[in-house]
Amino acid sequence: MTTQILRRNFFDVWFANSKESRTGALLSYILQEFGAPSLSEDSLKIKIRSLSQKIEQKWLKSGRKRDDFLKTNSLCLGECLSFSDISIVSIETISHPGSSRRTGRLQKDFENCSTKTKTRRIQHILETSSQEEISMAAEVQLRREGKRDSAAIVKELCDFSPRRGTTIEKSEEAFFKPKAK
Repeated sequence: MTTQILRRNFFDVWFANSKESRTGALLSYILQEFGAPSLSEDSLKIKIRSLSQKIEQKWLKSGRKRDDFLKTNSLCLGECLSFSDISIVSIETISHPGSSRRTGRLQKDFENCSTKTKTRRIQHILETSSQEEISMAAEVQLRREGKRDSAAIVKELCDFSPRRGTTIEKSEEAFFKPKAK
C-alpha cells in the first residue's frame, strides 16, 4: 500500500505549527490520516525532518510570506508526496556525504567499499525497486556518462533470456582468444 500526501497539505500542517512542534505535528497528521505506515516511527521522523528542512529553505527564499511561497511553489505543492518518494530522499542523503547530520565515523565512498558492504548499502534499493527499474536506471546512467556500448550491453543482458549473458561471454572469449598460426 502506497501512502500519498498532497504536498500542499504537508505544508499547511508545517505552517500551522511552531518550529519546535512541527515534526511531532506532521508525524501525528500522517499517522492519523493513514494509520500505521510501512515505515517505522523513527525513520518516518527522519524523513519528515528532511522534508521540513527543504520547506524551510524554500520558505526563507520566499521572504517568509505565505502568498509568495504559495505562488512560487504552486507546481511543487500540487504534487503528491508518496512514501516511495520519501525513500528516494533518504537514498540521496546517503549518497551525498555531509548532507546528513550523523555523528561518528565517516562512511567510505561506495566505490571503495567491499562487496559485502555494497550489498548491505543497496539492500533498501533492492527491497523498494523492481529489477526493471534498477536495470533501466543503470542503463540511463551509463548513457549520461557517454558509455553507449555499456548501456546497450546492460539492456541486452536484462531484456533477453537468462542464457544471453553466457552467450555474450562465450563470444567475447572467442573474439579475444589469440589465434594459433
